[in-house]
Amino acid sequence: MNEPLALALTLGIHGAGHAAAAILCGAKVGGIRARAGGLSLLCRTDGLSYPRAAIVFAAGPAANLLTAALFAHIYPLSAFSLGAAVFNLFPLPGADGERIIESLLPLALPAGTAYRVTRAVTNAFVALFWLLAVYLALTGRGGGIMLLFAVGMLLSRLGETE
Repeated sequence: MNEPLALALTLGIHGAGHAAAAILCGAKVGGIRARAGGLSLLCRTDGLSYPRAAIVFAAGPAANLLTAALFAHIYPLSAFSLGAAVFNLFPLPGADGERIIESLLPLALPAGTAYRVTRAVTNAFVALFWLLAVYLALTGRGGGIMLLFAVGMLLSRLGETE
């Protein structure tokens, strides 16, 4: 299988996982939007319970993990699917990991505290991601695209207002 096809399938499967879970959980799906980090499902989860919202956010990586397991013998589909699942589970801005934490912490903490903890965890991961990207770039081990993503995440965080 060629890489562009595997990447397209990986993104499609990820989005289909989110869409299926959203529909099953009662959220309205409005389409897909392209953004710098990939594709975003336009879906309103604010009317869902916290656990249902977490299911919607976890469904994309879960679909990718299932694909990687079922098609482990098909490279690069299995590798792209596993990479997409793992990367999306990190609590980085806009990634599914951040949204899962945002959906589950209010079950254990007051809303304001849950928001602050989510922001602290996400900001710590942005800093670690940035440091790793700089290290890889400075040591000649690549990291160029990773560094661009890291700078983009840092700039988006700096431009946000609370």
